[in-house]
Amino acid sequence: ITVANFNDSGAGSLRAALAAAASGDTIVVPAGTYNLTSGELDVAPNGSQTLTLQSSGGNAVINQTDGNNRVFNIDQNSAGGATVSITGLTIQGGHDALDNYGGAGILAGSVSSTPKDVLNLTNCFLLNNHCKFVNSGYTGQVGGGVQMAGGDLNVNSCVFSNNTSQASQGGAIE
Repeated sequence: ITVANFNDSGAGSLRAALAAAASGDTIVVPAGTYNLTSGELDVAPNGSQTLTLQSSGGNAVINQTDGNNRVFNIDQNSAGGATVSITGLTIQGGHDALDNYGGAGILAGSVSSTPKDVLNLTNCFLLNNHCKFVNSGYTGQVGGGVQMAGGDLNVNSCVFSNNTSQASQGGAIE
């Protein structure tokens, strides 16, 4: 599946490609900036799916612009069995202000489901993703860049810069 436009939604958008993807599909993201204005992108929301998201070779930037949502939520329902590979994308501008779960750039992984989730990140940039401060005793917002709540996280040749978690450890990865 090749993303055909830079709009946040509608035919040919990255959001539409993710919604239509079947297990085993590869979604190719052409160079350019994709500004998200309609919330996070759900990837394999019910688990049990293998997906690849990859840049077509240029700088493909997925930029969350609403100030409240993360960029990607993988296996949102914590069903397990999701294997997602992301290659060559810049993931930036995510926040966790709506749910305070952490993982402002990417929230992934099922804590208790089997089979476990797997997230592979290769040649990615995770920039300027921030978990917001809730209160002085709250420590649940880990992983400003990526939070892998359970399963396997494989990171190869990625850059993490200016990702923060104001209430917990793991500004880049947890």
